[in-house]
Amino acid sequence: MITHKNNNEKNCSPRKNRSEGMRNLAKRLLTSVATTIIGGLLLVPSQGMAIPQEPSFSDGQVGIINDGTTMTIEQHVDKAIINWDEYSIAADELVQYIQPGIESIALNKITGANPSEIMGDLLANGQIFIMNPNGILFGPDSHVNTAGLLATTLGISDADFLEGNYDFSQEQYAQLSSIINKGEITISDNGYAVLVAPLVSNEGLIVANLGTVRVGAAEHFTVNFDGNSLINFEITTP
Repeated sequence: MITHKNNNEKNCSPRKNRSEGMRNLAKRLLTSVATTIIGGLLLVPSQGMAIPQEPSFSDGQVGIINDGTTMTIEQHVDKAIINWDEYSIAADELVQYIQPGIESIALNKITGANPSEIMGDLLANGQIFIMNPNGILFGPDSHVNTAGLLATTLGISDADFLEGNYDFSQEQYAQLSSIINKGEITISDNGYAVLVAPLVSNEGLIVANLGTVRVGAAEHFTVNFDGNSLINFEITTP
């Protein structure tokens, strides 16, 4: 379910004839103990899901405090890039970002081999990008509350992100991964929620009052922002 007060929401159905991508996902399934299957999409869960692990970032960009079940990320710059080996949140865990303002963006790039499983709470007073080529699952009891959320399996270079060229694309020969939302995503007024991957399913709730929601199946897309407002979203051919 998607709820917001304007009419600029757009749902894009996953592309058909993805046999090769589905075969790749099926191979991952063979080595997994359990698998989420929703609307024909496969997402292989990681082993030992826990709070985000092994961050790396430039000095002075962020400070991180982790007390076991709560992680607080204090962002000191308008645009921060954090590389994580793992990025998952268990049902009893909270990850919260304290950012300079609603225009601030934290780009979370997952470099490990596992998908992200958001089962707990993710909070931010600014904008959060989650980029995991292995897939992203928002579980049925998850709660996300931010000024803006972009979740994708597609990639963007650090240079393009810092320069404001928000051009995301599927890496050549990379597997076709999925984003599945079964949780509750709440965006502050005038904000946005963008969920884009080659395979996408939304069976949860996305609320963006006076804002914008885009849920789309794509291998290349661009976005532009004004503050925490999405002013352009385009699925393109690379």
